Amino acid sequence: MTFTEVIIEIINELCMMNHITTNKLSELSTVPATTLYDKVENPSSKNIYKFCKVFGITMKEFYGTEIFNKMDFIE
Repeated sequence: MTFTEVIIEIINELCMMNHITTNKLSELSTVPATTLYDKVENPSSKNIYKFCKVFGITMKEFYGTEIFNKMDFIE
């Protein structure tokens, strides 16, 4: 699994847990929906921070998820 795939999986899980769509996440975070759907190879920390604000979590919580702790990322 790539870094990008892990980021997408975490964002999708957080959306489901918070009962919001990716379109709503885009609206609330001010990150364009195209950025969410383009599977950007190296998501910016600024965008991750904006998502975390919407979800009410810290970046440490975002990156401290079990999936990150268990992964050996492929390129």
